[in-house]
Amino acid sequence: MNEKKEFEIPDKLTPRIEDYGYDLEEKLASVVNIKTKIPEDAFTASVLGTDRAGHGVLIQNDGLVVTIGYLIAEAKEVWISAGNGQTVPGHVVGYDYDSGFGLVQALGKLNLPISDFANFKLEASQKNLVLAGCGGISRSINVSNFERKEFAGYWEYVLDDAIYTSPAHPDWGGAALFDGEGNIAGIGSLFVENFSEKYPNHQANLCVPTELLTPILSEICKYGQKITTARPWLGFFVSLVDGEYLVLGAYQNGPAYKAGIKAGDTIELVADKNPADLADFFRSIWALGPAGSDIEFSVRRGSSRFKVEVKSTDRMSLWKSPELH
Repeated sequence: MNEKKEFEIPDKLTPRIEDYGYDLEEKLASVVNIKTKIPEDAFTASVLGTDRAGHGVLIQNDGLVVTIGYLIAEAKEVWISAGNGQTVPGHVVGYDYDSGFGLVQALGKLNLPISDFANFKLEASQKNLVLAGCGGISRSINVSNFERKEFAGYWEYVLDDAIYTSPAHPDWGGAALFDGEGNIAGIGSLFVENFSEKYPNHQANLCVPTELLTPILSEICKYGQKITTARPWLGFFVSLVDGEYLVLGAYQNGPAYKAGIKAGDTIELVADKNPADLADFFRSIWALGPAGSDIEFSVRRGSSRFKVEVKSTDRMSLWKSPELH
């Protein structure tokens, strides 16, 4: 049965085999589809949904697949399918929230080639790269690495050195970014617009660089996460709007929600600090201690100003753990 195409990429943007010094089709065959089912009572269900789908790439012959973590967070069911029609169940191996990577294990044999991680850092301005979804050349796009720079996401997320590729892939979640040698330099995470003063009006994808995963891969495989002191997590969404830190919302029953922080509040100080930008806002919270620390904010709500103390937590203590198979 032919699967209905969920997105189309213009022919002029798809890679041409003759432009690459490696076996492009073989590398693209390592990219798989990932579909997950999340329980309705999962902590992330209200924000990320209960049915999620994207891509991943096979990195080991034993069936280990790397993807973007939000696809698999709290997943109860995982299905992995290949461009050749194979479909096998899988399970979540682990999730590193700090970087954004997720790992899943295929529970059946995938007769596919594997792809290796890049052995050098992908620099800005490199061209003739490929951002690939599952399905071969027709689901892939020829891109350039326009910039590498810091990224801060309103969901308590900071990348020191993200990869920004353009033109944008229409189905970016978990897509594999192949470098000039056919190795994986990044995993697609976001669609972004107006991401650069140098390149105005460009649409791009933010990719998480794989050099962040290689040092912690074995820890995630063994323990489900990297072994480190958990950062304080507050479960709120904050954006920098007109120079002010505006609360966009919060997870119900998360620390910020329980402390009374509401959408529309403006946070003026973190402890006694006025952060320089959104990345500094979150880093200022993390600098106050590990998960479990009390975080004090100076808040403005309408014409009122007051202080709020939030008891932070480790987000993983609230999320459903992967089911063992």
